[in-house]
Order: sequence, then C-alpha cells, then structure tokens
Amino acid sequence: MLTNKRDDQRLLLSDTVRPCRHSGILTQSLNTSSLTIPREGIIPIGFLAFIIALVLLLWRAPGLEFYLSSSDHGFQLCMARQVILGKLPFVDVFSHYGPLVSFTSALLSAIHDSLLSETLLCAVGYAASLSLVYRLTVVVSSRLVGWCVFAAGFVFVARFYKWYYWFFPLAALYCFYRIINTPLQRRTRWILSAGLIDGIAALYRLDLGLACAAFHVLSLGAASVVDRTPRRYCSELLYLSAGISVPIVCWFAFLVTHAGVGGIGDYFWATVSGAQGVVEFWSKPFPLFDRYRPFSVDSASAAAFVVVPLIYVSAAMWALRVYLRDTNEEQLKKGLFVLATALIGACTFPQALHRSDIQHLKQVIPPAIISAGILFSILWADGSIAARHGFRRRLAVGLCAAFATGLIVAIGERGGADLASWSSSPLQRYRDLSKGPAPNVTHPIGKLAMTIRTSSHSNEAILVLGIAPQVYYFSRRPMAGIFPVYCRGLWTESYWRRKDLATVQKNSPLYVMVPTRDERNLLQEERPLLFNWIMTTYGRTVTDLDSWVLLKRQVE
Repeated sequence: MLTNKRDDQRLLLSDTVRPCRHSGILTQSLNTSSLTIPREGIIPIGFLAFIIALVLLLWRAPGLEFYLSSSDHGFQLCMARQVILGKLPFVDVFSHYGPLVSFTSALLSAIHDSLLSETLLCAVGYAASLSLVYRLTVVVSSRLVGWCVFAAGFVFVARFYKWYYWFFPLAALYCFYRIINTPLQRRTRWILSAGLIDGIAALYRLDLGLACAAFHVLSLGAASVVDRTPRRYCSELLYLSAGISVPIVCWFAFLVTHAGVGGIGDYFWATVSGAQGVVEFWSKPFPLFDRYRPFSVDSASAAAFVVVPLIYVSAAMWALRVYLRDTNEEQLKKGLFVLATALIGACTFPQALHRSDIQHLKQVIPPAIISAGILFSILWADGSIAARHGFRRRLAVGLCAAFATGLIVAIGERGGADLASWSSSPLQRYRDLSKGPAPNVTHPIGKLAMTIRTSSHSNEAILVLGIAPQVYYFSRRPMAGIFPVYCRGLWTESYWRRKDLATVQKNSPLYVMVPTRDERNLLQEERPLLFNWIMTTYGRTVTDLDSWVLLKRQVE
C-alpha cells in the first residue's frame, strides 16, 4: 500500500513541504514528478496488462452466430460496409453515431474483408482500455490494487463494439495526469493532446466528445484553483480548444467538399435527431431493488446505480479534504488526480441514465472502479487516524471491499454479454469468422443475406425495413435508403422522411426485407409514404422466414 511501497514503486516522490498554496505548487518545475512510476517499472507491466487483456479477449471473442444476431453491432458493420462500397457517412448514409465509427471499421475491413478485422479492432480497443485502467490505478495505489481493478474491469467489459466509450474517457484522464505532472514550460503539448482526444472522441460519438471536453474544462479549472493561476487557465483553454478544433475542422472540410455547406447542418441534425429518438422511445427506468431477492442480478444492478455516484461523491470529498487540510505538494497532486477520476466519471455517467440497464452502466464504469480502488487503497493505508481508529477503519474498509466484490460477482452474471464462453473453441470461431456464413447457413438472417447475395449483382441496392442492419454487411449490397435501421423515433421528421423516400425511389432496390411483427405496424404509422410505396411496388414474396418477409421488385 502507499505507506509500505519500496522507493522504486513510490508514486509521490518529492519530500518538500510547501508552507502555503500561494507559491504555485503545480506550476513549479520539478526535478522528479509526483504521481508517477519510474519508466522501467510502468512500461513493461503496463504492456503486460495490455497483452493479458488482449489474449483473454481474443479467447472469448464472439463468434459468427453473435454477429448474425446482433443488430447493435450490425449497425456498425453495416456503416463500414457502405463505406467500402463507396458511400460516405452523413453524405449518402446517416446515423446517430459519429463518422469515425464507420471509417475505422471500414479501414480494417478494406485490409482484410472478414469479421476477423472487426473482432481484432474491438479486442485491441478494450485491451488498451484495460491497460489504462491498470496504469491509472497504480498512479495512487499499489500494483496489487491495480491488478484487482484490472480484473474487475474485465468482468465489466461492455458491449463489444462500444470499446471507444471506454478508451477515450480513460485517454482523457491519462492526458490530465500527464498535464499536472509535467513542468509548466512543457505542459502545452499535453493540453493540445487532450484537445485532440476530445475532438476525435466527438467524431466517434458527439456526446462522448462533449463529455471528455467538459471533463478537461473542469479538471484544468480545478488545477488552476489549487495552483492559483487563473490567467494560465485561460490560455490552457485556448490550447485545449485548438486541439479540439483540428479533427472537427478536418471533418467539416470533408463534409463541405462532398455535400456542400448544408452537409454540416445535416450532420448535426441527423446526430441530434437520432439521439433524441433513442432517448424518447428507447429509454428504460432505473432497475428496482427486490428485497425478496437481494442477491439477484436486478437487485445488484439497482445497487450499482446508487453505488457508482456515491463513489464519485466520496472521491470528490476526499480531494476537497486534501485541499483544505494539506499544503504538501505530493498530497495536493494526489487529491487533484482523485478528483479528476470523479469528474470524468460524472461527465460520462449520463450515458447510463437514458437507458438505465446494466449494459449501459458498464459502458461508463471504468472511472468508478478506478476511483473505488484508489479510495480503498488510501483509506486502508491512511495513517492520520490509524492510532485512534485503525482497527475500526480497516474493518469498515474491508466490509466495503467485500460488498464491492459481491456486487461485482452478482453483476458479473451478465458481464461480457457479447463474449463467448470460456469453454468454447476459439479456433473454430475464428475459422467461421474468416469464412462468414455459408450458402447452407441455418441462421434466419444468414439465410436471407445469402439469398440476396447469390441472386443479385454487387451493385444492386437492397432495403431492410426494420432493425437488421447486419443484412447489409453479410449480403455485401448497398443500401437503397439513407438509414441503416428503421425503428421507432429515429429520424421521423418530415425532412428525413422525404429525403429517404426520394433516395429509395431513385435507387429502386431489387429486394426489400419487411418485418412481419409489431415493427411492421410502427413502420406503417411513422413512415406511411415509404411503406405504402413499398407495398405497392414490391408484391412478389421471395421467402417468408422467421419474422421477416423478403420481397422482390415486380417486373413491369
């Protein structure tokens, strides 16, 4: 723990005690940086954490059946396929995710056009995130605590395609850690790097970029308060804004080049409209605690939605205590970093509120487990009250750790929902991922996709009305419309209806997939012109399978 580390593992190295905060604690050039591990210690073990995480993730990577069934991951695959086929996001096709979601997956698919590339991308993204989880935990705790938090992080791995919702907030936190541990004259490059992280994150998800930017504004402000440098804070915000603007300006230039100035408006409108539809029509209330089944997954989920904010509040209160009671440079930097872990958690936590289930909470869980690990470590080793309350304090911390372990185990029953079981054969899964669905595939979506693929030309467009965007990926056919999915609340304004109908009629799809269940009524209600045109023009049923009907254009 903090009081028992060897010298080469200590994170707060300076022994100088400042008489007051007004001497510019954080802006002084330091011979040795606090909150850091020597280079020969952190690089090999941090890299080891990455390798261990990557091996475990690749062992449990989802198989072909998952990709055929998952419309959520199919959304990302569909957009990547359209880019490969020559369509551009927010020019030819629209979504509420950012353009880099499409371009990243498309780039790897262009290198190796199989599900292996997508699997590797997601596994590497999560492995890098888990490596950052370890590194950021050991900054103010021990390696033992770091590995415990690393293990908890692996249990809490979110949806496989949401790796970027882990990676960018952790990268933003890492940039701030480097900012407060870099001498003043060399700090600018890390502030610019922080801005770049925020801007790139916004091009994956606009709300994610805003959360990271808000975190940096707040955390840099907290640093300026501790260091009494308000003028420096203003210049830091300018550098942060400059870093953010680089990827955003490049993206806007791309849009103007391919879609004119109006493309920027369509980008924001499609993003906001899609997000509003998701929040309005796909929200879930908080899970309820079942007093008759207190150890059930639902009860654990309800407890987790309370515990996570409490962790952030506790971390912020401890940081405030340090600021009010300590003038030691080491402690002030430690308190500032602990505060930063709470701030990044608070900025990303709203992502878990619109659809309050455990899967969405897991998307924003890394700052919580880092904060919890650091707080346990600090409170266990805190010598300020050890003489009077040492036993009771450690008993309380031990009980909290036991409760946290039980919570992790309970929630772990739904952990890694997208991942394969430990006992499954990864070699067989990778063979299937490399080949893709065979012509005799038994999965309904696979059958429909292969029917389309074997009976149409590569340039003939198709249309999937409903929620099965993975069909576009597996059939390798262009979208006739401008949306990868047609579901309740998404892009239902008259502008988008007219634009989509005109595009579909222009492309005249060869095949149209139409749902046979409740989604069919919703389509007829929310997109009556498109639905009626389809039912009038496509009267020939090719196949009726599971909950889908495949229609073919009538020959005139």
